[in-house]
Amino acid sequence: MSDPNRTLKWVLVITLVVVSLLAIYPPSERLKGGIDLVGGTSLLLEIDTTDLSPEDQQGLSRRVIRILRERVDPQGQLNIEWRPVGNTRLEIRMPLPPKQAVARREAWEQALDELKALNISRYDVETALNKDLDDRPAAIEGLQRGVEKRSSLLEALTAAFDAREAGLDGDDMEASEEATTRYEQSMADLLAANLPLNRLLDIFSLPKGDSRDAEMGKLRADNPSYDAPGLSSDQARPLTIALDAYDQWSKHKADLEDPSDLKRRLRGAGVLEFRILAERNPESPSHTRDPNRSFEEPISKYTEQLAAYGPRLRHGDHYRWIKVENVVRFLRLDDISTFESQKGLRRPIVEEYAGRYYVLSYDDPDHALLPSTTQRRWKLRRAYPDRNPLSGQNTVSFELDPRGGQLFRVLTGSNVNRDLCIVLDGAAMSYANIEEAIGQRCQISGDFTLERVQDLVRTLEAGSLPARLKETPLRETVIGPSLGESNRNRGLQAAKWGLLSVAAFMMLYYGFIAGGMANLALAMNMLFILSVMAMNQWTFTLPGIAGLILTIGMAVDANVLILERIREERDRGVIFKKALNAGYDKAFSTIMDANITTLMTCIILGFVGSEEVKGFAITLGIGVTTSMFTSLFVTRLIFNSLIAKGWLKDLSMRRFIRPPTVDWMGLRRVFLPTSGVVVVLGLGLFLTLSVTDREGVYDIEFLGGTGVQIDLRPDYELTDEDVRDAITATSGGDRP
Repeated sequence: MSDPNRTLKWVLVITLVVVSLLAIYPPSERLKGGIDLVGGTSLLLEIDTTDLSPEDQQGLSRRVIRILRERVDPQGQLNIEWRPVGNTRLEIRMPLPPKQAVARREAWEQALDELKALNISRYDVETALNKDLDDRPAAIEGLQRGVEKRSSLLEALTAAFDAREAGLDGDDMEASEEATTRYEQSMADLLAANLPLNRLLDIFSLPKGDSRDAEMGKLRADNPSYDAPGLSSDQARPLTIALDAYDQWSKHKADLEDPSDLKRRLRGAGVLEFRILAERNPESPSHTRDPNRSFEEPISKYTEQLAAYGPRLRHGDHYRWIKVENVVRFLRLDDISTFESQKGLRRPIVEEYAGRYYVLSYDDPDHALLPSTTQRRWKLRRAYPDRNPLSGQNTVSFELDPRGGQLFRVLTGSNVNRDLCIVLDGAAMSYANIEEAIGQRCQISGDFTLERVQDLVRTLEAGSLPARLKETPLRETVIGPSLGESNRNRGLQAAKWGLLSVAAFMMLYYGFIAGGMANLALAMNMLFILSVMAMNQWTFTLPGIAGLILTIGMAVDANVLILERIREERDRGVIFKKALNAGYDKAFSTIMDANITTLMTCIILGFVGSEEVKGFAITLGIGVTTSMFTSLFVTRLIFNSLIAKGWLKDLSMRRFIRPPTVDWMGLRRVFLPTSGVVVVLGLGLFLTLSVTDREGVYDIEFLGGTGVQIDLRPDYELTDEDVRDAITATSGGDRP
């Protein structure tokens, strides 16, 4: 059996096996379980129906779910369950992360807490200063916490505190105020010696590379006591330890690892804002300019706040920093090297912080069109790809509803000759000078590729909800893993015993070689299924395990067809080599037809089924595809290779059942009408019971109803069987 491509085929098979093994290693981290197997979180959310008519509220939850699903999980890979609860509420359930992910997150949070413990607060300082004179030195010494530069600052603050106390007891008001001012300044200097945690987190979140290394170098130089990389003691290196813990956590972080991730996605995609940018005063470039004098402030106030606290709002601010998605594109620069030379001259006020760039904009409703609220309700009607007729650049055009157009016209009309910034998901995309009032239509311009334009259009459309979700969930429930563990153990037990039973039967009936080959194909099929699930980060559910068990039977079925065809050819006297090829060739069409029809069903279920059904469809669909490869390609390659080497002369297969001699085709006149009668009777019985005993035919998913959650006392435990028995006894029925 000469095959010039046999070496390439072996390379393909071995490569797939190696890639699959790497994809699922370690299985505890790579294979994800659904909420029914590992537990998870359930959020019950309510939709704000203010100003919506009863007609608009019909089916509202389903429409909102459709858009949120596109926003949060467009590929349907995260195994998030979406359930409408009436017209105005919806439930979202997400599985718990793997134990290893939780451990990495806890290690990172612990490292961060250890860094926080080195900082001191004003309360800590004043508590120590107000102690008795005998106890105060020890308390103040305890505030140093290994930070060397605090020593002199604490001494200065203690002296300022004593001077202030003396001034408060005296009659010289001017001296008292001066002492208080020195004390407040000393306190500010001491607190400034703390490690700036907000800046730390901003630097950690930067991509690995020269930019982050440079920012970390600055942070270490400013806070040498928080990190000493040259020392071996972990106590001297908390900053490096925290960085390593963060990298380990972020490297393997799942898309949704915490309910806060889910809440952020629910709120944070496709959110469109329009903001007027702050501008420099030509007569005094160090200040902002505004017709309202109260808005004219020193720009240094905000640049210093950005450097010290990051882009976070502080009480009384009229302006805020907005992250710029791409500063070169935003400022229309040739390259980033020209930014510094032109920074103080440009009209938008842009500053760099922790490797990212931010633009200063107004932070009041009169200078912005913010996301829709009850008082200022507006909608994005549609978004579509467009092109600038003058420059030929790709752009994103969008249209607002009449209310949005009216608000937009007021905003732009009252800010003519000022810069309007388009903000998407909290990032400044582009800005333009307002030459006149703008109505319902607008453009997002920039140096966009066509793919980027399509992505922006999808994001905007996904963000345009028919109604807003209320900020606080009505209920947030964490589902513990105990019930999931019970389901998981039962499902895995069923899969294990099913696999062992099938493997034992194949070895017993088809012999060591043929049966072993079928079992090898089955094992490779399981490996390929798991690797595809791991590489795509798809989650295993209880229905998914059912699909896996069904795949075991279907994979063996293909090998049974092949082996039986080989047996038939040998019974006809065909030599073994030809019988082997004939067996594969003749079984091919039957195997292909059966698997393609099953695959079509899986595709349909995957598109239209619920989340539970999708888990079954995905696993079975992958198994059907990989089983055809292992049964028709891999086993044939192994057989032919063994024959070519002279190691295989024939297959010894047992025969427990002799070929039947019944003329089945001759009995079709009996079977066809009998089958027809049975089908009609079954359909009639189903329709009758659907009317007379709906609860006996349909479950709560079809009929609706009430689900009851039972919380046990901490000192009282029940197994699943105990709960079922208790509910059955209470209801007086035969079913739980």
